[in-house]
Amino acid sequence: MVLLTELFVAAVLGLVIYRAYRFLTDRPSANFPPGPPRLPLLGGYPFLLALDYRHLHQAAARLSQLYRSKLVGLYLGPLPAVIVNDYDTVREVLQRSDFDGRPDLFMARLRDEHFQRRGLFFTDGDSWRDQRKFFLKTMHQFGFGRRSAESEADIQSGLEELIALLRDGPKYEHEHALVDASSGFALCPTVFFALFSNVVLRMLIGARLGREDQGVLFE
Repeated sequence: MVLLTELFVAAVLGLVIYRAYRFLTDRPSANFPPGPPRLPLLGGYPFLLALDYRHLHQAAARLSQLYRSKLVGLYLGPLPAVIVNDYDTVREVLQRSDFDGRPDLFMARLRDEHFQRRGLFFTDGDSWRDQRKFFLKTMHQFGFGRRSAESEADIQSGLEELIALLRDGPKYEHEHALVDASSGFALCPTVFFALFSNVVLRMLIGARLGREDQGVLFE
């Protein structure tokens, strides 16, 4: 009886070790790029944090060097992901329609009363192409995609105001919320809000706010 119990425990232990090994080393497909092992719940994300938790793009570059591959495959939580670390490959990925897909997220469906994915940011395929075509055609009527001396002058003026803020510091009360008081670093993306807002205002109402009047945008 004792021998049978020991054999049963050994078999269960061996099965657990085998399943754990398969879980750590399992890849979604045979041609999945090399990458760190998969940990329960977190996937390979802790390995990125361990390499450089402040600059994940540098951690990804180090993983690429470690595995001697331009592509690194890992799990981010339960989801398999591929990190591209080469300019030519990144360009190819961005240009090919094979990579236009969007993740089917629960929160993306929750925003619709019929629990469907809708909008430019959450759809793909023919639905996305139809919406994009309609969006660009409609926005073009409001000046989107058109170049004019007036709009370019507005953008240049906004950039000069932004550069002055970064170089000389806040000049008006509302600008103190755009720069960290202790370090003097600009707070992204808030610091770009007025610049982008003026571009939209010029398209919609044909006017822009000067630097001294931009406080209303942050109220």
